[in-house]
Amino acid sequence: MAEGKKQHYVPQFYLRNFSKDGKTIGCGYVDIAKPFVIEAAPIKTQAAEDYFYTKDTRLESEFSKIEQKAKEIIQQILSSDFVLDSRNEDFLKQYICFQQLRTPFHANHFESEMNKMYNFFNGTDDGEKRISLQGKQIFVLSTFQDAVKSMQRYKLLLINNPTEIPFITSPEPAIFFNPYKSKRKQFIGGVKTHGGMFYLPLSASKGILLYDNKAYRANKGAALCSKSDVSNLNAQIFITMKLSNTNIFYYDNTNSKELVFEALAKMKNYIGEYAKFDFIRERFCLFYC
Repeated sequence: MAEGKKQHYVPQFYLRNFSKDGKTIGCGYVDIAKPFVIEAAPIKTQAAEDYFYTKDTRLESEFSKIEQKAKEIIQQILSSDFVLDSRNEDFLKQYICFQQLRTPFHANHFESEMNKMYNFFNGTDDGEKRISLQGKQIFVLSTFQDAVKSMQRYKLLLINNPTEIPFITSPEPAIFFNPYKSKRKQFIGGVKTHGGMFYLPLSASKGILLYDNKAYRANKGAALCSKSDVSNLNAQIFITMKLSNTNIFYYDNTNSKELVFEALAKMKNYIGEYAKFDFIRERFCLFYC
């Protein structure tokens, strides 16, 4: 295989944080009536496509440098009670933004919006796809700098999961949501919208939450999640999977299949209730309370 041909939009180092052997990961599918899980899916084939970004492999090489720095910081977080300095916190904020923009969902969403505009101006507003954009992944990533500027007001909070329900992840691991807008049943909007949050699970037991500092205040230190918190955060993964038309989720395969099925069953009770996180109520002084 040509070097740089297989291009990952979710880095392998990240998926290894959910792996018992560094080579495989638990993989589940939810596009059928009864979800099923696979204990050992090869990491090297997950969340990757041939020449996903471009055939110019120099870009993939530069992305690898970004991933290496993220790997070093995230490994320190997972291995100890690591305290982030401002430089590492700023880098992680940028990395989470980068991770969110680099997936197929955002590229396909951009193409969909271009089709809507084309059909509108041509009087063919019937939902048909008439244009197929080349290099759409790169175009979406070109919005990175503007998105990072909007995230300057976001603060970072480490979250710990001491429960028996593991965090899960997916090919869309960096999740944006908005409890402020959800509580009011308003349009959630994007990163510039008041009240936004980003969530990135780092492993079965640790994650990162970015929160809009203009909307929320948080106590210092890491937040401990309850069972309902974990279920709600996992539900966010499923909600994003539904929006992005992907049906794959990943779980820590140090856990048994039975535990994963049990977690899925509990999760059903919380989907749609993600404005009610216990740790948000307890750890944050919400301006809208």
